[in-house]
Amino acid sequence: MEKVVRNLLEVIPNEHLVGIDSITLFDKPQQKKYSDAQGMYWKKYELQPARIEIFLGNIYGEYYFKKFLMPSRWKWKLAGVLYHEIGHHYRHFTHGINKKQNEDFAEKYKKEIRRKKYPYLVYLVKPLRPVIRWLLRVWPE
Repeated sequence: MEKVVRNLLEVIPNEHLVGIDSITLFDKPQQKKYSDAQGMYWKKYELQPARIEIFLGNIYGEYYFKKFLMPSRWKWKLAGVLYHEIGHHYRHFTHGINKKQNEDFAEKYKKEIRRKKYPYLVYLVKPLRPVIRWLLRVWPE
């Protein structure tokens, strides 16, 4: 999994990662109030460095068999969560965006970076969207 995360980070400009101390993978969040979160960005606070936590159990749930059917989809989902959390860091670290715009910025950042990482998927997936939507309805997460 470390190799996959390192590979996903290759498309992120180094200056967007400045200040992030660690990216840690967990099964589930430690705190109950975040029990449904797929990832968390913790900004630097006093002596605590900025960090990202990814919760694989919440991203993938009980559908590990889907990795077998759609192997690139699980990387796509992990990339989405990782890039979203990095978007929060980048926004906080470099931009003066208010809290309301925070999620929109992180989502836009995620989409932009994921397109950079997987440019071929735009051409491959677009004509297959109806089939993919049907598959996702048949095997919901």
